[in-house]
Amino acid sequence: MKTADSKKQLIPHLRIFIQSFFFLFFLLLFWRVSFPFTEDITKNFFFNLDPLILLGLVLSGSLVLTALLISFVTVMATVVFGRFFCGWVCPMGSIFDFSALFIPERKMGGTYGKGRYKNGKYYILAFFVFGSLFGLTFTLFLDPLVFFFRVLTLNIYPPVIHAVNSLLDFFRPAALSLGFTEISMLSFKQPAFVLSFFSLLLFLGTLALISVERRFWCRNICPLGALLSVLARYSPWGRKVSDSCIGCSKCAKTCPMNAIGETYIETSAHECIQCKRCERVCPVNAI
Repeated sequence: MKTADSKKQLIPHLRIFIQSFFFLFFLLLFWRVSFPFTEDITKNFFFNLDPLILLGLVLSGSLVLTALLISFVTVMATVVFGRFFCGWVCPMGSIFDFSALFIPERKMGGTYGKGRYKNGKYYILAFFVFGSLFGLTFTLFLDPLVFFFRVLTLNIYPPVIHAVNSLLDFFRPAALSLGFTEISMLSFKQPAFVLSFFSLLLFLGTLALISVERRFWCRNICPLGALLSVLARYSPWGRKVSDSCIGCSKCAKTCPMNAIGETYIETSAHECIQCKRCERVCPVNAI
């Protein structure tokens, strides 16, 4: 029993650590793209892991970089382990999990394991595939990695640069008087983008949808999530429930993907993101 309880306490902390690592790594890679002092394979690491980007480039007849073939690692791992990328790696997913701590969820009716909009992401994926066949790469607009990178570029990066330049302006006289000429002359070009307001509204809208479902974007909109969902449909790795289950429904209530069925034993493999929250809340260690 102690071993099971220790495992239940360890997994949430391990997941938070891994999510934080990949999120900070994504920010680091964004900085490296913004200030490309050196060229190496890590600069586009996340995009190379994204099979949706590879699929879009192949279907549109665009040039496919060899590095994008790394996305086959994500494909094969998803086939075996399910949608782990959504639950442990994706920076957008990490934002939703963190934001959910501050955004109250609206209590909605309905049976666990089902969802009104859950097929939406498949329609978006189909549109993406159809558009790519005609060379329309703008269909990557809702890819989560591209989406978050665009938010960083249009909405986060400009105010950060403005703040840094303001700080430099404050210390510039002192730096000049002390003889630090390079610092006194240091300044960064202030970027400005026309569509930044639209991008910000879209991003805030995705966060607001957390009040409807904890991971509304991942479950109903994300085209990469739809692709990984198809790949994970027959994953042998996933939630297993023993006969000791007492049907308390705590697992279903805590599932951010609404992936647990009416009997609380069956699990939708293509929706489960392997977050292990159900395991943590089970009072009898049946999972």
